Amino acid sequence: KQRRDQQRRRSSLTHLQPTSLAARAVASSRSASSGGGGGGGDGCGSGRLWVTNYTSRQSILVVGDGDFSFSRGLVQHRGSGRLLVLTAYDSRAVTLAKYQVAERILGELEKADASVFFGVDATRLDRTLPRSEDNRIKLRKGSMAAAFDRIVFNFPHTGKQRVHLNRNLLRNFFASAKPWLKQGGEIHVTLKERLPYTGWNVEEQATLNDLQLKVKLDFDPDEFPGYHHHTTDPTAVKFELDRHCLKTFVFVEKQ
Repeated sequence: KQRRDQQRRRSSLTHLQPTSLAARAVASSRSASSGGGGGGGDGCGSGRLWVTNYTSRQSILVVGDGDFSFSRGLVQHRGSGRLLVLTAYDSRAVTLAKYQVAERILGELEKADASVFFGVDATRLDRTLPRSEDNRIKLRKGSMAAAFDRIVFNFPHTGKQRVHLNRNLLRNFFASAKPWLKQGGEIHVTLKERLPYTGWNVEEQATLNDLQLKVKLDFDPDEFPGYHHHTTDPTAVKFELDRHCLKTFVFVEKQ
């Protein structure tokens, strides 16, 4: 009888559809406590994935998107390109040369009314993110943005397997991004939760910029249709997505 009760509890959790960030976090916690998490020796879970929920009402800045496939998936995830600012570190010419799919994807983003910028350094947003004299970003269809509800950086990496360099990247990104947050806004950083990435101490780098961890969620690439991870440095070590080790760290300003 006890086993049947446990199975019913697991089944009910599997069919939950939480719509808010907090609800998804609670569902993830319950799933783990009922035996659905099943973490392995490397700290990677294997249970049901609960992911962040981006909505069409939120203004969102995406940095470091190589071929813009995440950005395209984000448009489909939230149903609109409105209020999206999507950026790449490379120039437009370099992006098109690196990624065969980029031209098609960029055309789709334009039709979706998303705003796309190139040559944006996530660690120097104040200098590289295009803005007007009154410190606002001009979005498509004439709207403006001075700050964001969400700032997203997926799988940041310098391209070099040096822990201190990647710690610096994260620390400088947080310092650069924080002034662009709306009150109550969030910074989302997605990483593998295994070595060497755990050695970058992402929470410590955020704390040094007066940010605190709100919640840590599983990241499911399938929530963003067509998303394929690509390293922006062609000489970098190949990056393999391990779905059970992908975590989105959600940071907010310290209270």
